[in-house]
Amino acid sequence: MSFISIQSFAERYPVLAAVLPLDTLILFVRLVGHLRERLSWSVSASNLGPPALLPPDILQFLAHALDTHPSVVQECWAALADQIWTSKSLQRQGWGSSDLVEIFLKYGVSLQIGFCDMFPPQKTCLDCKNHGLSQLIWTQVTVFTSQWGPIPSWSLSANCQGCGTRYYPTYHVQNRSMRTHYLGMPHAVHVTTHTYIEVSLCERFRSSMVCAWVSATNNARIYNHEHGDVSARFPYGWPANGVLTCAMVWDAFFVHSLLAEYSDVERQLVLDNEQHQTTRLGDAIRDRNLAMMGTGQEEWGHACDLCCVVEQEDGNTCQYYDCHPVTCSDLTTCLSDCIRAAVMDGVSLGRPCCSVHDCKNPLPSQRSRFCEPHKFMNSICCVVECNAPTEKGFQTCSEPSHRALEHVGTEHRSAMFQLRKRLERSERAHLEDSLGHDPRHEDGDEVLEVDRDGECEGKDEAGNSKPRARFGRRRTHNEQLCVATCGIIVGRATMFGSEAPNGCRVCRQDMNTLGQILLTLRSLQEFLRQVYPSKQSLPDFIFFDNACKLKKHIDTIGDRHFDNCALPVDVFHMNSNHKGSDAFCGFFCNPARFPDLMCDGKWRFNSSAAEMTNAWFGGFQAIVREMREDRYDFFLDEMVKQRNRMVITDLQERGARPYQIPRNVLLD
Repeated sequence: MSFISIQSFAERYPVLAAVLPLDTLILFVRLVGHLRERLSWSVSASNLGPPALLPPDILQFLAHALDTHPSVVQECWAALADQIWTSKSLQRQGWGSSDLVEIFLKYGVSLQIGFCDMFPPQKTCLDCKNHGLSQLIWTQVTVFTSQWGPIPSWSLSANCQGCGTRYYPTYHVQNRSMRTHYLGMPHAVHVTTHTYIEVSLCERFRSSMVCAWVSATNNARIYNHEHGDVSARFPYGWPANGVLTCAMVWDAFFVHSLLAEYSDVERQLVLDNEQHQTTRLGDAIRDRNLAMMGTGQEEWGHACDLCCVVEQEDGNTCQYYDCHPVTCSDLTTCLSDCIRAAVMDGVSLGRPCCSVHDCKNPLPSQRSRFCEPHKFMNSICCVVECNAPTEKGFQTCSEPSHRALEHVGTEHRSAMFQLRKRLERSERAHLEDSLGHDPRHEDGDEVLEVDRDGECEGKDEAGNSKPRARFGRRRTHNEQLCVATCGIIVGRATMFGSEAPNGCRVCRQDMNTLGQILLTLRSLQEFLRQVYPSKQSLPDFIFFDNACKLKKHIDTIGDRHFDNCALPVDVFHMNSNHKGSDAFCGFFCNPARFPDLMCDGKWRFNSSAAEMTNAWFGGFQAIVREMREDRYDFFLDEMVKQRNRMVITDLQERGARPYQIPRNVLLD
């Protein structure tokens, strides 16, 4: 409230000015400005002006907050209502100032007035344009804010009598079946019936996951620890007690990520309103997963000075960078003169999967060893290549040597053995639960191969293959990443069996109205074809630590897709893991054979980019170890997307001039 407005108020209403001190008058204006949206719902939809009188609950709240008589508040409203209603500076931005929080907690909650009350974004039906919303329903909710902690509030829903659509703060429901979110990003994400989480808090959770591998469990713990005991804020019987849980953090992550994805392309997220939150998001998550496969990452067409060098035949730098790549008048020529490079590598994370090698079917539960089509294997002896039925209470058949393997397996699942294994894993993975081990995730359920001497080492000294048994759950083999040499992750896929060039499988499953869609990649070669589906999209060089075997496989099957793409071994592995006597590797995959990879006696590209990226990517092992396949893929793809955005910012600051090559040019 400006000095001129205060002076004008004092001149026009000397009696009120004498009763209300200056600080009280300013507080009145701020409180009413904060309540403006709530006040707008106390008048009809056709009335664009302020209500003539303050509603009784708001009047009582303001009288308590200002420590004055309700009649004084009402007179003050009559004097300032029009000015407050039309003042742009008083239109609420977010949820106001923190000094108002305690006032609402002290005087508002008992009157069902919250500091973070949630309202539908419009007062008329989107379909029935002339129908105002009525049948208001107020619901007790807890809003988890990033700055002030959990706040008891109310959310408002209203109904259109014309079409029956009910409007909520973040979505509307038609025929009680379909939940359609509004365009754009709301101020808070609706997680459960009685829970909202502020968008800035969702972004904080996501950033802590990307940058520091903080699990949902620890995000919730940190938040609860920051804000201490807030139980006194909530009246007895409040449906949500102000304690943030791991499940809430995960729901907020997935809902917020989906809303952000749809907001970027100006689409509305539509979900089934009748399902539970876990299954409600299923179709949208699977659709996003399918869209992310191959060329789906937003930085798929990325190029910059660190992964793409553009030179003309005479060695001069092309003028490509002097204009925007999308508007370049000779883009095709520029791209034909460029040298692009990427690196491929795998990192082991592992989610539970069917114990049948390379099986892609989902598990009925996370504790299951086999999928539904292979569940009969639970009654088959665990010894490899033995098809005899098991005996009741055992995982092996009655053969004494097989039964002995089960006893060995039991010993190797003992505490000391598992502690040693856990210590080995801890060198690469961050602990999900910083306060201790979660008994629901006992390591004894993990896959374990044993022979008569204990851990399976293959053949004995005489060269004879020893019988071995496989107990516990199998996990996916690795995540294969294709990374530009600047650090941008171009594509990702899950390898189920191994990363052998001619025998691994990468798969995703999606259930939709047309039935089951099964996308299977049988080798690394097919993974690369999915990430780079056209010859124009292929980089000139793809580094891979086992490139010689991949090159042999491609030549053997006669795949001409990679004719213009060299497959060198990265510099580190070429020096340490590849024999100089291997003529094929030395001729086709030695990076020193390619002059374009050198500039002034130095390597032009960072062929260790994937190894460096894997160090970051491997940190998610503890977070994703028990995720279902759809959420597993969604989470990892989202982490890649967010990290890519951070890398782009870093590249800009380093002067690497990142840009996007148009998709239509690369896919032509």
